[in-house]
Amino acid sequence: MDVTESARLVGLIKAVFPYWKPDRETVAAYHLLLDDLDGRLAAEAVKDVLRSVERPPAPAQIREAYAVVRARHRPRALEESSSWEPSAEERAENLRRLEELTARIGRAR
Repeated sequence: MDVTESARLVGLIKAVFPYWKPDRETVAAYHLLLDDLDGRLAAEAVKDVLRSVERPPAPAQIREAYAVVRARHRPRALEESSSWEPSAEERAENLRRLEELTARIGRAR
């Protein structure tokens, strides 16, 4: 995440909590503590946090929400083991389709 994205996050927090008066040092601190996060996912995490807090969130709260958001966006294939095998139902369905296709080919000859 770049400084501009960090400033946008701080601006979003300020919009929800208008009494909060972040300055340049605040933006710099948030950036320093969140710069390794993906900006798009971090923005989603901030939105999630802002839905449930009563005061401006600390960077640690944003990081916690980020982990949840990142897990939500993780491709399903990465969550499954690399030694995936079809279930018995999937094998039976695949075998049925193969037999059907073989029969069609036989009739076409």
